[in-house]
Amino acid sequence: MKKLLLTSALVAALILTLITPAVAVVSGWIEDNDAYFRIEIHNEWGNTGSATLDVPAGEILEVTFTIQGLSDIDGLSFPYTAYLGTSANWLFKTESPNSVNITGDGTYRIRATFDDDVDAGQVLVVDIAGLQEDLGMEPGYDHPLTITASAAVLAADSAPKTHDQGTMLLWIAFGVAALLCTAVVIRLKTMKKSEN
Repeated sequence: MKKLLLTSALVAALILTLITPAVAVVSGWIEDNDAYFRIEIHNEWGNTGSATLDVPAGEILEVTFTIQGLSDIDGLSFPYTAYLGTSANWLFKTESPNSVNITGDGTYRIRATFDDDVDAGQVLVVDIAGLQEDLGMEPGYDHPLTITASAAVLAADSAPKTHDQGTMLLWIAFGVAALLCTAVVIRLKTMKKSEN
């Protein structure tokens, strides 16, 4: 019985590990860019590599990113404006929804549409104006922030909502783990009955 429980727990842990994605981003002073604190999600010529993220003309590119650690740093002057950038239209220097104000630790979302088809998997970044200066960043500066990000393409008539693939897959993983635990309980009950 103990072996069965241990095996089931190991299988559940393995499933959680396999389908919960680790979203890697590079952030900070990138490409000698002293004007912005950059969050690099995809860069075919950089460290994050390319991805399949085609955005048809008129549809919505939505980027969701989370920043933690700002509250631990003194001397920051909130808010900071974050702009979305791609290889097609490098910086969207306009107000919402193509930019968002960073007011502290938390999760933020930027949406943008394009007049032409765009390969956002080639280059996709978020540039935060002014933050690099307040952090005292220099090339190679190892900032203390924890940052994750994800991106999605939505139909033009999509209602605003969260599209975080990592969260969705995590819920699926918990569902699978719950099913496994239920199967273990049923198996244990069956074994008890057969022993009696």
